[in-house]
Parts: sequence; C-alpha cells; structure tokens
Amino acid sequence: MHPVISILVSFAMGLFFIIFGYRRLKKARRVIQDGISVEGIVFDFASSSDIVNTSDYDVYPIIRFVTKEGSWITGTYDIAISQDQIKRGQKMRIVYNPKNPEDFVIDSGIFYWINYVFLVSGFLPLIFGVYQLIQWLYEPA
Repeated sequence: MHPVISILVSFAMGLFFIIFGYRRLKKARRVIQDGISVEGIVFDFASSSDIVNTSDYDVYPIIRFVTKEGSWITGTYDIAISQDQIKRGQKMRIVYNPKNPEDFVIDSGIFYWINYVFLVSGFLPLIFGVYQLIQWLYEPA
C-alpha cells in the first residue's frame, strides 16, 4: 500500500472515532444534565446481527422504563455490548430527555464510559498517521 493511502486511512479512522465518541459523549452529558433519572430494566436484547452483520455475541439491550408522567417507554439502546456484560431483567439507572423520553442514556458503568473509549481510540490511529507522515516526509530519497 502506498504510504499516502496508509496515512490517509489512519487519519480518517482516527477522525471518525474521535467525532463519533465526541458526539456520543456530548449527547450523554446533555441528557444526564437536563434529563430525569428513573430506574429501568433490561427487557430483552436485539442481536447485533439483526442490525448490522456481525457476530451474535454482541447485543443491543432493549430497555423499558416508566417516565415520571407514567408513560411506558421501550427502546433499543444504540450501543452493542457483549452478552456476558448484561442480563435480562437487570435493573439500570436510566436518564431520559423530558421533551423526548425515547432519547435516553443508560447511566451506569460501561455504557457511560464506552463513550470515552470511542473518543480515546480515535487518537491511536491519528497518532499512528502522524508517525507515518513524519517517516514518509523524512524518508531518504
């Protein structure tokens, strides 16, 4: 592979993960700051292979909770997690947007911190791309 293509791929991957992680973190912070906290349960799972073509090991939790107004909300969370990290019937702290209760975040453990993982993991290919660029620029002719 040509060095320029490798550099561009590294930069693109890094920027994708940084932007994705930043947007998810920004949404989580906004909902947690302005939202209403309630207890919810893991009602069921949607297989990640139903949504994207991946292994059946990762699942999207389907969360059910009751708003302060008494409305039942059931929604599929938008981050997949391995099946051994979460169990059907498990109680979780949910924070939802009072203007749009279907806009919610799971305010517990790995579901919150995974946003930082996406953000930080974007810096690795970006740093690797900078390293490749420096090597390519200073390569002896």
